[in-house]
Amino acid sequence: MKILKAKINDAEAISQIHRKMISGGFLSGLGGKFLLKLYEKIIRSDNNFCFIVKDNKEMVAFACATKNTKALYRDFLKSNFFLAIMITIKKIFSLSSLKKILDHLIYNSKKIGLPEAELLSIAVINKHKRKKLGTKLCKKINEEFLNFGIREYIIITASDNFESNSFFKNVGYKKIKNIRIHKDRKSSIYSIKMK
Repeated sequence: MKILKAKINDAEAISQIHRKMISGGFLSGLGGKFLLKLYEKIIRSDNNFCFIVKDNKEMVAFACATKNTKALYRDFLKSNFFLAIMITIKKIFSLSSLKKILDHLIYNSKKIGLPEAELLSIAVINKHKRKKLGTKLCKKINEEFLNFGIREYIIITASDNFESNSFFKNVGYKKIKNIRIHKDRKSSIYSIKMK
């Protein structure tokens, strides 16, 4: 299995794995088309990066990160504003969904004093879990951040997601605080500092 830098034609498979493996996440709820456009933006931008793992020709894992989360979402909305509105229009008619959308887009204000760089998402399909692919992807993300001179970044995960919290602790991330991005669910922020 090889770790490769994602190309634009990998965005579809990345968004499918995201929806399947991070099914309870807010972004998954916005649908496959929204995720596809988001991952295309991540892959195309010099401020973001994404790595994939392939087993022969099948994508089995991915990890995507950004140097600046706020800039990523700002640029995404600028280039996909009408698409984002069309995709989320039915969500907007639900007051709770509208609140979640706004919360997610402005959650950076809750990150005061924290690094702008962030590991946005990481997922491994079920049949390839326990093969250290997540650990290898995290090491690759670390290397890439170091290449950009970034020595610290964060990852945010649901506080009640035992699997992801255990994973991040086991690969060296330190829990630094809890926040509520969405009022109904607590999230944990982890950080890693590299030498």
